[in-house]
Amino acid sequence: METCQQYRVVITGTPGVGKHSTATFLNKKLVGSTIIDINKVAFGHDVFLNINGQRTDEVNLKKLSNLIETELLLHDRCIIIGHLAPYVVNPKKITLAAVLRRSPYHLSSTLEHRGYSISKVNDNVVSEILDVSFFDTLKVFGAAKTTEIDTSNITLVEVADIIESTLFRKCDRKIGTTDWISLICRNGDSNKFLRL
Repeated sequence: METCQQYRVVITGTPGVGKHSTATFLNKKLVGSTIIDINKVAFGHDVFLNINGQRTDEVNLKKLSNLIETELLLHDRCIIIGHLAPYVVNPKKITLAAVLRRSPYHLSSTLEHRGYSISKVNDNVVSEILDVSFFDTLKVFGAAKTTEIDTSNITLVEVADIIESTLFRKCDRKIGTTDWISLICRNGDSNKFLRL
């Protein structure tokens, strides 16, 4: 267990891939670390946009980015969680960005179990199939800081172990390791997921 050096780890990915549970397990391993939950910061400071006097689900990214920047000034060792990380976290302040992935089959089941609407399940599953979180994270944080972890068939404790090992260079970073489009095409499910 490393405790002395500075590190700031981003855990991001499509909703339903296991970000929060992984962060909880990782936080227990990284003594002295703090969890910064982007969603909690957003809700706590009400950074949601209003249109015609109605609050929306859309976030004021500039305002949220400034709030996250302030949080990072307070913590040398932290885990930043959230699917919005590529849009609100300064890449210069980050040591490692871990993109959690989950197969469309597992992800749709997880989101349905959470009570997501059919359209929200579909939007998130398609986003995962098309690698949106992965590519946005890679674009912002770069290949040198990004790693990709498939959470489909391993426990989230194991995911936390992989992140810790990657952070302290005990294992290599992996990028471009998942290909959901090939998986669903092999299974004959492209129409099911992509509505082609």
